[in-house]
Amino acid sequence: MNEAAEKNGMAEKREKAEKKYTSAEVTEMMQSMEEIRKQQQHQDKIAGYLAIPVILLIVAVFKFSGHANLGGALFAGLLGAGSCCEWILSVGESGR
Repeated sequence: MNEAAEKNGMAEKREKAEKKYTSAEVTEMMQSMEEIRKQQQHQDKIAGYLAIPVILLIVAVFKFSGHANLGGALFAGLLGAGSCCEWILSVGESGR
């Protein structure tokens, strides 16, 4: 008996979750999704442009200071650029 009541309660919750949207609401949601997509593309572009100078700077510092050979310096540069770009993307997401 209790199991049947739970199933009825679940069915009621599903009916509430299946809200019907008007065409205006759907259009508004699509427009907001398009704006978010454009913002994400812009952030991706900025992160990509920033990664190259960060890699080169870190490689130069490690290589010329004598702390790493070229392979190690490149690895450190990639790690630095990855963390820098991740920070930029996370800052952008927290702003939404």
